[in-house]
Amino acid sequence: MPLGISGQIDRVRGVVDRAGNLRPAATADEQEKTNDRLGNFGDGADGETTDDTTGSTLPAGAVPDGVEIVVQAMHDNDSRVKVGLTDSPTVELKGGTFATFRVEDRSQVHVVAKSDGDGVAFSHEEVA
Repeated sequence: MPLGISGQIDRVRGVVDRAGNLRPAATADEQEKTNDRLGNFGDGADGETTDDTTGSTLPAGAVPDGVEIVVQAMHDNDSRVKVGLTDSPTVELKGGTFATFRVEDRSQVHVVAKSDGDGVAFSHEEVA
């Protein structure tokens, strides 16, 4: 049976977390910081890179905290490319498939093509 209550809240003492503990409520500054981090970013960075089968990295460039970079194998690749966070990546992508990574800089993502000239496209949001 629904219960209707009206009133006014002058001050929030806290909020109950998942474990049932009373935690301090966030201040307006903390809420704004969370909203900024979780909200949509204003701009983006897009690019492409190819490899000659010897191994390469994405071009250097900062990736904002909390943002994932999408790395997609180019559709016209002759064979699969490997991507990952080490010099010997093991994640294989065929044309059109993708992987995501959380890194501080794009150059942390390694690319190894099986065929000379095959590559990947990448995209991520940037802080406005």
